[in-house]
Amino acid sequence: MENLNEEAKTECVEEETQPQSDIPSTEAVGEKTETQKLADAEAKIAELTDSLLRKTADFDNYRKRMIKEKQDAFDYANTIILQDLIQVLDDLIGVSLRLKMPPMLSRFWTE
Repeated sequence: MENLNEEAKTECVEEETQPQSDIPSTEAVGEKTETQKLADAEAKIAELTDSLLRKTADFDNYRKRMIKEKQDAFDYANTIILQDLIQVLDDLIGVSLRLKMPPMLSRFWTE
């Protein structure tokens, strides 16, 4: 029985001293985890950078569109006001001609 115990101990010692190439060491697993974490972080950085660029472009387009819409509204309002003023000016000149009075703005009126 002692022989069996000694043989079992010898086998255990031999197994412990043999290199275990099939099982990855804890250092290799740790490096792989760190490498994987680094790759994940780089992928996240790339994703966030892309998102930031898209949001910046969207905001720039929005800003340009708002400037154009503001200018269009201003131009439209000016057009309406000028059309109304032209009608009023035309009416004033017409009245002054009917009354045979020299128009205040005769220099602008040509028939």
